[in-house]
Amino acid sequence: MNAQDKSHHSGKTMRLYDDGQIPSDNPFVDTPGALPEIFTYGHREHQGLVLHPDSGEIWSNEHEEKGGDEVNILRPGLNYGWPKATYSLEYNGTPITPDTLLNGMEPPVHHWTPAIAPSGMDFIKGGRYRGWEGDLFSGSLIQRMLNRSVIENGVIVGDEKLLEHIGRVRDVRVAPDGYLYLITEDTGLMVRLIPSEY
Repeated sequence: MNAQDKSHHSGKTMRLYDDGQIPSDNPFVDTPGALPEIFTYGHREHQGLVLHPDSGEIWSNEHEEKGGDEVNILRPGLNYGWPKATYSLEYNGTPITPDTLLNGMEPPVHHWTPAIAPSGMDFIKGGRYRGWEGDLFSGSLIQRMLNRSVIENGVIVGDEKLLEHIGRVRDVRVAPDGYLYLITEDTGLMVRLIPSEY
């Protein structure tokens, strides 16, 4: 329940200036008993965090327990539910909670069951990959692949598994050259995806 306790750092996203100072417009600066650096709360475990290239929104993915891994858009002061509302189960298969949605808690914009154990993530932008522009790419640790989340009109409408069995994909980035790179932590690979000509 630490994720729901605003006096505790666990399960939170913090917002600070580069020099460590706390912005005066953080959502809980004037809330008695709350840590003023908190930006959002009710998270289990962030893995990827990236700015949307068009909207500037902060997107995150996070591990749950057994299934229910999430994609969230982080907005100031919102409660993302963990562990009171989740699509996840305990590791032994029993319910964590009967609730996937509760009033006052922000639902995920997307969730994965079975779990993919997401890691680093990034959006495709720049025109190098025809048909993938604007889609979200996340590494998968447990499924050992690259996951493409297809986005239409700002909404994730489906997923595609790519490079299955390549290894535990730890990070995914679009580099300044516009190519998508990934790195695995067990097979020791760094991969650049080069679009085929067709």
